[in-house]
Amino acid sequence: MTPEQRQELLNCQSAVRAANYDLEEALKRHFPIGGSIRWQRGLYPQNGVVEGHGFGSVLLVRNSETGKKIRITEFEILQAASRDARDSVPLNPSS
Repeated sequence: MTPEQRQELLNCQSAVRAANYDLEEALKRHFPIGGSIRWQRGLYPQNGVVEGHGFGSVLLVRNSETGKKIRITEFEILQAASRDARDSVPLNPSS
């Protein structure tokens, strides 16, 4: 590996670490402990309460329907948000 290749990899690694930190901080800011949250696992949107922040992009939540405590990530939150946005668009925008 050349010194230039090594430096490029180090720069990329630093960028990934910074992005992961930003993601973790955004999740803590937008989903505080005790706040309500919506996520989707499989085909079904679910609702619950944030009970803690795990390592990285993991949130510890309690499902409001089942009472189970589970771990979710930003991917599951974004899935539900995408579904909600899609469902709120009128089928016939001209009407």
